[in-house]
Amino acid sequence: MMKQPFLFILFLSLFTACHKENKMPVTENDVVSCTPSGPYDYLKNYTFGSINKDSLVQKYQAIWKDFFIEKNQMPDSFFANHITLIQSDTGSWNDGISFSICYEVHVGWAIAYSCDQFMIKIDSSVQQYGLFPRDNYLSTEQIQTIIDNQGFSSHLNEVAPINRLQFSTYDTALNYLIKAAKVNTLCTTSVSLGDSGHLQLEAYGQYINRDNSCISARLDLVNGKTYISDGPCYIF
Repeated sequence: MMKQPFLFILFLSLFTACHKENKMPVTENDVVSCTPSGPYDYLKNYTFGSINKDSLVQKYQAIWKDFFIEKNQMPDSFFANHITLIQSDTGSWNDGISFSICYEVHVGWAIAYSCDQFMIKIDSSVQQYGLFPRDNYLSTEQIQTIIDNQGFSSHLNEVAPINRLQFSTYDTALNYLIKAAKVNTLCTTSVSLGDSGHLQLEAYGQYINRDNSCISARLDLVNGKTYISDGPCYIF
């Protein structure tokens, strides 16, 4: 009569052991150090100018907005509530004149700073896009073709029009990333646009018991996916 309770207890112990979280404790080799920063300190690294009110700049800013909204299938309400224009202007360089614009994407507590640009006038010395006019401003269709082919470093960023993050606070997200990386701490480098236009938290740390070895970590704030890699802190 005593065998059945004993076997039940043994089974319960084995079941419990098999279903414990398979997470090794942080070892001495997993200890990292880094310089802590505030959740928005990275924004100080970016340029904050102003929106140029010149009629030509405003014309191409309107074209950019149409391109941007169409590319990202973005409702006007999302653009109004989550995109803040920071600076816009035109600039001359060897190949002609480009329009550029920088903006912030903000969802909940997370803010990413990003910039787009595209060519609006091609210099007569340029051989590319031979059927396009020289020393005259390009049409909307011609600009779209150049953007599609990323000509002259023209590009528009992908921004997913998602209104809510998986992580309610900065600390929650950073602690989740630290746990996923299986280290004692990480320090934020930025919030940026990641895969599929999702906002992502980027962080790093330097291993204290490994020579010239750092960890880089990214957390997709929309779907919770993490990307962890080790590598040299610097290359001689």
